Amino acid sequence: MELIFRYFWVLALIVTFINAASLKARFKKDSAAHPERKRGYGLYLAGYTAAMVLIWLGMGIGIELFGIENIWVFFQPRQGLWYTLFWHAILVCIGTAFCVWMVLLDGAEFMLAHPRILQRVPPKSNLIRFRYVIYFISLVVAEFMFWTGYFEPMFEQAS
Repeated sequence: MELIFRYFWVLALIVTFINAASLKARFKKDSAAHPERKRGYGLYLAGYTAAMVLIWLGMGIGIELFGIENIWVFFQPRQGLWYTLFWHAILVCIGTAFCVWMVLLDGAEFMLAHPRILQRVPPKSNLIRFRYVIYFISLVVAEFMFWTGYFEPMFEQAS
């Protein structure tokens, strides 16, 4: 089990690339029928892949190069390990940037113009924005729970 906890980040990278390949195939079909969407799908796919690789590669570098024991350490930022703090900063920055794009900029309209990104596209941009406001609130609540130690007893048992 320790092996899985130590190399979970590799599994997550593999799943990221499988998801990216699946998205690419889905986008390819829609791009054939609507060539004007091809560039947007490509940009989204590149951004998605880069963000996910940054998250999981960040975890892997922490484990392999900086001696972080396993994935559970990343979920205990109160320990104050600089690499764990850096990893949480990556998560918060990516999540915040995505939510700002969706809610304050033109991300919701982009999703409406590229309907194959979301499986079920809400009919209005405000519904898409609402979804990502809820996502951002979830991110804030999760970070609060990590920082207050809410999950620490669970991680101590798993380590």
